[in-house]
Amino acid sequence: MIGAASTAYRALPASVRMRIRRALVALAVVLLSALLLGAGYLIAFRDGQAAGRRERQPEIDGLRTEQATRATAQARALVEAQAAALRAYAAQVQRGHALTTQLQNQKDLAARERSQLLQRIDRVTRDYLPIPGGTPVPAPVAVFTAGFVRDYNLALGIPAAPAFAAAGLDPAAITAAGADAELLATGLAPADILAHIADYGERCRALEAQVTALIDVQTPEASP
Repeated sequence: MIGAASTAYRALPASVRMRIRRALVALAVVLLSALLLGAGYLIAFRDGQAAGRRERQPEIDGLRTEQATRATAQARALVEAQAAALRAYAAQVQRGHALTTQLQNQKDLAARERSQLLQRIDRVTRDYLPIPGGTPVPAPVAVFTAGFVRDYNLALGIPAAPAFAAAGLDPAAITAAGADAELLATGLAPADILAHIADYGERCRALEAQVTALIDVQTPEASP
């Protein structure tokens, strides 16, 4: 087939063969030019990309460094915040233990002083010295009226009726101030009054210590 084409080509007039050769040469030149142009464009494109990357590389590196620095700072801040929270929690726990111990110590002190007071009641209510350096003599009988007991209990916020009933008195007859019944003797002795106020005082001191401890717990501790 190739031989037939060659024979046919030689059979063509010389002018025709010349034009074909010129056309083929021109086509080859065009193809070569296109190939060179494409290669040059590709090389230029690659060179441009490389140059662009080189130009932007400092900016990219700066952004990466900034991002890494920010991430490190955030991580450090988180660690420091967690450590601070743990320290604050530990300090609060320690402070709570200290306040609990202080509260218990105050309650124990109030109980000891109450016990000591009760042990002294007989001595300080049974006898007295008429003059300094004298001989102790029995103390006069103290009379505490129903009105006194009523007002004593009212001052402490305690219902007086149970005390009246225990003394064999009618609570209803003593309720109104100015009634004759409020002058009746109750049979209470100074030792009874002192024993009651000792118990009541211990409870008041315990409640005060509890309230103080609660306020201290809720109040932020001052920084040194």
